[in-house]
Amino acid sequence: MRIQLEVPGAMEGRLKQWMNEVGFKTYSDLFNNTMSLFTWVANEVKNGRIIVSLDPGGQGYERQLSMPFMDALSPAHNPAAAPKPDDRIAASAAAPQGA
Repeated sequence: MRIQLEVPGAMEGRLKQWMNEVGFKTYSDLFNNTMSLFTWVANEVKNGRIIVSLDPGGQGYERQLSMPFMDALSPAHNPAAAPKPDDRIAASAAAPQGA
């Protein structure tokens, strides 16, 4: 599949800066990593979890990530999106302890 995007000039510069900073050589690298992160977030939200940024000491969270697509997937906002019991078991078995 081929995907083509129109990106404003200022955003293009920032994308290239981020790509250079993390070592992505191609836009495919960027897209693949972005999709991996999106998929992880979507699955976590579907399983009733929240995504937060922890402070370095682990004493509490600094911010909670909130985006419109997350509300659409959240069991709290959409009971039809609640995971089946088997989904919760599979997800918890795959998750590393202490993560």
